[in-house]
Amino acid sequence: MSKIRIATIGYLISDWLMSMEESSHSIGGHPELSELKIEPGGICNFLIAGQRLGGEMHALDAIGADEYGLSMLRILENEGVDISQVIQVAGSRSRSVVVIGKSATDHEYYPFAGDLMPKLEFSQNWRKYLNKMDVLYIDGFALRQEYIHSAVIDTARWMAKAGKKVFFDPGPGVGEPSNEVLPWVCGLLLTEEELLQWGKGSADELFLASETIQMVVTKQGQEGCTVFSRGNAPVKCPGFAVEVRDTMGAGDVFNAAFILSTLAGKSSFECGRFANAAGAAKVQKFGAGKNVPTLDEVEKLVGKVNRE
Repeated sequence: MSKIRIATIGYLISDWLMSMEESSHSIGGHPELSELKIEPGGICNFLIAGQRLGGEMHALDAIGADEYGLSMLRILENEGVDISQVIQVAGSRSRSVVVIGKSATDHEYYPFAGDLMPKLEFSQNWRKYLNKMDVLYIDGFALRQEYIHSAVIDTARWMAKAGKKVFFDPGPGVGEPSNEVLPWVCGLLLTEEELLQWGKGSADELFLASETIQMVVTKQGQEGCTVFSRGNAPVKCPGFAVEVRDTMGAGDVFNAAFILSTLAGKSSFECGRFANAAGAAKVQKFGAGKNVPTLDEVEKLVGKVNRE
């Protein structure tokens, strides 16, 4: 059986992860860092998780050809992610985010925009490449990048018209629903706060906003998720009770697991349960990137709950 092929566009960044224990202070009263690491971040979390969970992942973007960008690409390639459509811009610095974790759920983000990338266009080469894909996944942060904004919209439009599935997670701070995006999306992956912002708290509002939207998933943390599919009753999928060490990247991992399960023909409940397990397996680890869960870790968590 061939693997599900998922393409992403934009938002390849590095995370500079710092964990701070508020009770720990050095001489002079300055808080000390208990952990420090640099990991692939942004949409890299989704790509690595998807690859580990059995998908065939493909990245499209432009990054700087500096040590951090090149290190990120090496890690993605070592994970099996196809990076052949990532442009490396000589002399440019890649985007990154400094993330300071004060607790398992409290993070401060300090983005570094990197250098201006050349404007990317939806090319004939991309058309041929994407014709082999099953799914396009868009993260809302990519829409905020001027160099790739129009390419994201053009790619989503082409994929939808070609009969491919387009999933979208707007992420925080994207704003009101955009008519640039919604006409081409079949699945929305939202937090409850984003559902309130985008659909006034109702999936039905989003189904009315775009006839192409067939599924809306709300992520509810430890409470699990709720799957709304057009014409069907909502399906509540309970979460997994685990010790939470760090929520960083949990939503990305959830998204990868849910999309792969959906494309595999699983029921809404099965998709939600598997995605919840993937997110739960992630939050037990510090950081994301190379620390996203493996398929074995997710399946063991599902199996443990089934036995209980």
